[in-house]
Amino acid sequence: MVLKLLEIVQPHFAYFGRKDAQQVRIVQQMARDLNLDTEIVVCPIVREAHGLAMSSRNAYLHGEERKAATVLYRALRAAEGEIAAGVRDSLELQRAMQKVWRVNRGCAWITRRSWMRRRLSRWCG
Repeated sequence: MVLKLLEIVQPHFAYFGRKDAQQVRIVQQMARDLNLDTEIVVCPIVREAHGLAMSSRNAYLHGEERKAATVLYRALRAAEGEIAAGVRDSLELQRAMQKVWRVNRGCAWITRRSWMRRRLSRWCG
């Protein structure tokens, strides 16, 4: 769909949000591989005051859904704060994220310990 749009419109620039990192990478590679005369520009994530990324998908969220959607961002920020403070133990980082998650009645993915430990271990080296 993106290729069709780029071929029809033939823009010099196409702007994609960093929020969709995998999509951006694929579109960048496609533009290179197909020698499109369009530069793919990656834009920073713009967030609302409470941390929710501004996006066309998030615009459909209302009330409690909007509040719940910020929990992941806040949990990641908690882990980021711990890392900045020197914490490198993935279990400690997981606990910091779980604390935010529990307070805000989050979902179960943080409790999938082996999955989270692998991810946190990669972040911490």
